[in-house]
Amino acid sequence: MCVLNLVADEVIQDGFSFDFSMIFHMVAILSRITPDKLNGFMCLVYKSVADVVGSYSKWICTSENNLKMLMFFCASGINGSMSTACSTTLRKLCEDGSPFIQEDSSLDNLILIEQ
Repeated sequence: MCVLNLVADEVIQDGFSFDFSMIFHMVAILSRITPDKLNGFMCLVYKSVADVVGSYSKWICTSENNLKMLMFFCASGINGSMSTACSTTLRKLCEDGSPFIQEDSSLDNLILIEQ
């Protein structure tokens, strides 16, 4: 995780452009899987995607739509065995996406996630 964060910081500082569409596609697919099917390899994939999202959260939090989808993804994984990765990523998304979270609709989304 530390190495992934260091690489993400270096990429962000150097201004490289990176296409996150594959990550969003993975998040969309994994979000559709029911919790009882998230075991073994799929659990590892879910945790890995959560780690990547957390590492690149400064870059990924560019719009409210992205943030909402990613927050729901992380909230879905908090009850499973990948709870550490998902809760850490959710915290990073809240910190890095704070300009968007100040809006009323985002606050409503956070309350919905909490429930």
